[in-house]
Amino acid sequence: MDRSQGQGARVRLFPDRGPWRHRDFRRMWGAMAVSAIGARITRTALPVIAVGALAASATEAAVIGALAWGPGALVGVFAGGWIDRRSKRALLVGADLVRFLLVLTVPLAWWAGALSLVHVAAVAAGVGAANVLFQITDNTYLPELVGREDLVGANSTIEATESVAEIGGPAAAGVLIRVIGAPLAVIVDAVTYLWSAVLLLTIRPRPQTARHETAPPTMAHDLRAGFGALWRDHVVRRLAIAEAVSLSSLGFFLGLYMVYVLRDLDLSEAAVGAVISCGGVGALAGALLAPRLALRSTRATLVTLSLVAHAAALLIPAASGSAALVVIMLIAHQLVGDGARTAYEVLSVSLRQRRLPAEVLGRANGAFHAIMTTSLLFGALGSAALAGVLSTRTVLWIGLGAGLFAPLPLLTLPRADAEIAT
Repeated sequence: MDRSQGQGARVRLFPDRGPWRHRDFRRMWGAMAVSAIGARITRTALPVIAVGALAASATEAAVIGALAWGPGALVGVFAGGWIDRRSKRALLVGADLVRFLLVLTVPLAWWAGALSLVHVAAVAAGVGAANVLFQITDNTYLPELVGREDLVGANSTIEATESVAEIGGPAAAGVLIRVIGAPLAVIVDAVTYLWSAVLLLTIRPRPQTARHETAPPTMAHDLRAGFGALWRDHVVRRLAIAEAVSLSSLGFFLGLYMVYVLRDLDLSEAAVGAVISCGGVGALAGALLAPRLALRSTRATLVTLSLVAHAAALLIPAASGSAALVVIMLIAHQLVGDGARTAYEVLSVSLRQRRLPAEVLGRANGAFHAIMTTSLLFGALGSAALAGVLSTRTVLWIGLGAGLFAPLPLLTLPRADAEIAT
């Protein structure tokens, strides 16, 4: 066998096409793949700690859910210019280290007998802020790593990986919580953030692109640049309005879902973890289907996906009857709703990355995320307020039903838009 034959016979760990041909994308993917599983453990464990070990009320649990998203609104508003002008690799590593340290305080406080609802809420808020910084930076960094021609494939790959984590993470969380308790289970998440930071450091540094701006980089200037870029583009503006309505509805889900399934429906932690894992299956299908959908009409595709996602969410308050029927309805929501939502997100973020100017992409992404997290906070706080006077099921009917209005702004999108085609 000659040398060329030997080289041709080598087994490749990754495909030599699409986003996989970019070495630094593979490094970033490896970092987030492991931490994504760990994050599901903490996402499941913190509400269990609040509701179970610390006896939080429905209102308190909803407030903690709101705090997990609320600080992200401030990060989105103020961090965009920072992201545009600084090393994105360093920001990603920093966000990982902050999450590592914050999550690690939960088992330490538990061992010391000092764990409280205030502590859990503070960790939820800090991790939520770091999550948003990581996500905005990641969305802004991705075009540098893969080029704009591979964005749909890269976003689809990331969402598919998140979906696989959604399949295994919550189920693993349920088992870990049952075996060693929720406070100790989050140690796994802390270690995954540390792993992510180490792997991100292996990405090759990129020189900062010089920014030629007519105004000094003040906070006010950054805000005008970010929100202005978002609002001037007629497609991105409609995506932002639709997302605001959608995430206000989702805030009700995030604020009350754990209380509803654990107390109202009387499911065990392991059963809840298994149900949530089914959402990963649907999300994986949505992520894999997204590149095919990118070739179709932008308007029809996004409207349909948004409508299906929000209609499926109504299965949550509708769940009733036998225990088997309740679980079936919750699983159906996870499969159908998460699948449609994931495909929508892949196409939406790819469209936004392609249309917005690279020099203000961080600030525009920050503005977009500020709208998203403010909407989530509005929904979560709304659910907390209503939970004090109405039943949890009624509050979910109100909040999730409002999500059916989300597709309306998308009806005026162009009939066909090649911007999201692969």
